[in-house]
Amino acid sequence: MKKATYDIFISYRRKGGAPTAKHLRDILTAQGYSVFFDTDSLRSGAFNTELLNVIANCKDFILILSEGALDRCENEGDWVRLEIACALQHEKNIIPVMNTDFRFPDKLPEDIDPVRWRNGVVVNIDYFDAMVRKLISFLQSKPNKNGKLRWMIPVIAVVILLAAAAAIFLLRPGTTDTGNGNRAAVQEDKSAQTTVSVPNTTEVKTGSKPLIDEYREKADSGDAEAQYLLGEAYQEGSGVERSYENAAKYYRLAADQGHARAQQKLGYLYLYGWGVEKDYDEAVKYLQLSANQEDAEAQSNLAYMYSHGYGVPKSYEKALEYYQLSADQGYAWAQMCLGMMYEKGQGTEQSYEKAAEYYKLSADQGNSSAQEYLAILYEKGLGVEQSNEKAKEYYRKAAAHLVKSAQAALDRLEAEEAASKSAQTESSSGGSQPSVDEIRSRAAGGDAQAQFLMGEAYRTGDGVVLSYQQAAAYYELAAEQGNADAMVELGALYQAGLGVKGQSFAKAAEYFEMAVNLGSPRGQVNLAGLYYNGTGVEQSYEKAAEYYRLAADQNYYVGQINLAKMYEEGTGVEQDYEKAAEYYRMAADQESIVAKNALKRLKEEEKIR
Repeated sequence: MKKATYDIFISYRRKGGAPTAKHLRDILTAQGYSVFFDTDSLRSGAFNTELLNVIANCKDFILILSEGALDRCENEGDWVRLEIACALQHEKNIIPVMNTDFRFPDKLPEDIDPVRWRNGVVVNIDYFDAMVRKLISFLQSKPNKNGKLRWMIPVIAVVILLAAAAAIFLLRPGTTDTGNGNRAAVQEDKSAQTTVSVPNTTEVKTGSKPLIDEYREKADSGDAEAQYLLGEAYQEGSGVERSYENAAKYYRLAADQGHARAQQKLGYLYLYGWGVEKDYDEAVKYLQLSANQEDAEAQSNLAYMYSHGYGVPKSYEKALEYYQLSADQGYAWAQMCLGMMYEKGQGTEQSYEKAAEYYKLSADQGNSSAQEYLAILYEKGLGVEQSNEKAKEYYRKAAAHLVKSAQAALDRLEAEEAASKSAQTESSSGGSQPSVDEIRSRAAGGDAQAQFLMGEAYRTGDGVVLSYQQAAAYYELAAEQGNADAMVELGALYQAGLGVKGQSFAKAAEYFEMAVNLGSPRGQVNLAGLYYNGTGVEQSYEKAAEYYRLAADQNYYVGQINLAKMYEEGTGVEQDYEKAAEYYRMAADQESIVAKNALKRLKEEEKIR
């Protein structure tokens, strides 16, 4: 019988490399390429002869390099080494596909050392389809004309972004979650202890040169209000070139004269290290001075510092106290955070009724997050009488602010209602989605969520020509206004070196940390991954475990799986199989296959009951 022949051979180490190998096989096969993947491609015959014959007769040799993939190659009988050596001997087109945690050993055996100089690609979950396109550009093989059309890449990539995220990166504690940009069905972050309000920077939006000159003249003569307004102008780049350093300078002049708003703004700059060296103690100092003068925003941000333990001992009780002071003044952000604390029972007795009360106060002021959270309570009948109509009302309000998860929930509810009334299967959202031009117009007007969505569009090529540079520009605009999702995506671009001035893990860490300060579980997982690997930050398993725990406590399954793995291995935490099982179960309850398999394995190994 004639032996099957293949154009592409995929070599991989089963531990850590199998998921990537399998998904690449699926993509390439769907496009008509003939791919050898030994899980289901191996024919009868001697194992070594068959593998080496396939390599000798293929055109392209794809080498999956997961963490430690080449560490065992010093063994002459190691199969990965033999496969690489065969590919080099037969002068095959070798394309390394490197996971972010892979590093070449300092020394490789002479017969395979040339592989380190081959051009390859880096696996990044967020940009998997872009990586595949680059990989395909390196192939010498041509697809079978009867194969699937190339437009299937984005479709399959959606599956990969989910499956590979769980199977490749999420199983490995040291990997970050950079997301796939599709958060339609993902609820917005809901953790009061990790939520800080975005500074109100509307006062000098229409700054002009004559007005700026007037402010400067008064500021130089010691007018505290003018100093504050000039600081605002520099922070916003309104009438002057944006400069956080100058903003801090003028805020400080006003703050030292007791100007409450200037004290709040200066504290905020210290919190993030904008224009000044990051200093939580200084942040607390100025926020406290401002809060003592009953500045609602300062009270809210001081509450955040207490809930997170930044510059002060961590205390949910003190956080609740300051959120209450701020909420009582009608500050919408604090009302939302207070609702979160009541919903979670942080610093107070848990109460859905109180949560609903404060969510409504905030929602009625137009806070889109509070609108979504209140909608969830109405949908589930928690603290309020169950009402799909009320849920849809508040989902619709949040969706009007371009909150994608609220729009998805609204679509789901309306689709379910339509299905129950008739056999209709299509959902109706009650209104058309805004066009790219409409979103672009909102973005130009300073809408942070619209700026984020334009970044998403350019990153994915959805309705516009794909451009990582444009994506980065829009993400940066949204990030500067406190959009946590934009901070995560911009950090991911720096991590991948796409659309920015050079790859920078340090910049990635900076943006991930900003997202962490806003309570983003994705930011927490990303930052944890950097600490685990020691990329962009000083390596620390303990820090990695800390940030995975923050994400896990927000019921984010990625953090739960990674933290469980660390407990299982005793990395950064004391080894505890029961603790590992606890977090695996949390993720399994969210239908994580990885977590379910891990629990099954622990039981089979008799490590848990």
